[in-house]
Amino acid sequence: MASGPRAVIQFPWAFNDVCVIYAGMPVEKNSTVKFNNEQLHPFSMDMMSGREISREENRVGCPYFWNCKYAMDICKDNKPAFTDYYNGRVACFLYSSLKETNIMY
Repeated sequence: MASGPRAVIQFPWAFNDVCVIYAGMPVEKNSTVKFNNEQLHPFSMDMMSGREISREENRVGCPYFWNCKYAMDICKDNKPAFTDYYNGRVACFLYSSLKETNIMY
């Protein structure tokens, strides 16, 4: 089995929701419509823009730490938990301080 970045995106014409997985860790969950309009996790943004992503992963903290242009010190040694952001969910410390109360779950 190959190691390195992996993404799983459900087919938008067949499902209502998208789940993005990087290095075996779910990093974003959202509706297909919202995901197609705006990605939340830096990996999702990079992947959808076609940016080259290296295979280097952080084994301790956030697996996307070495590739992320928004990486902070906390990301290097800690795995982010899911944060509700508007109607989506994202595992990124960037959003933990931006938590919105407009959640419709």
